[in-house]
Amino acid sequence: MALSEDIELENVSQQQMMLEAIDRAIADKDVKDQIRPILEAILRSQPQTVVKTYSQTIVQITMPRRKYEKIESPRVGDRLLIDIKKFSL
Repeated sequence: MALSEDIELENVSQQQMMLEAIDRAIADKDVKDQIRPILEAILRSQPQTVVKTYSQTIVQITMPRRKYEKIESPRVGDRLLIDIKKFSL
């Protein structure tokens, strides 16, 4: 089951997105601690661009076939209530 939709999110600055991408790309904590203050200083000197939406966000839900059949195999146009929560492992 897949849903493809334009979803409006909270305002996020382009600078914040860049810093988060760098955090994900660099695994070494010491390197992050050295690079982050420099990047923040560089990004602060740039004009701030606020991103309000992402074009086409895709949500994909995987479930066992038995559970899918238990909710009567929903079709296009059927409405489903899905509760999405954040949890940490």
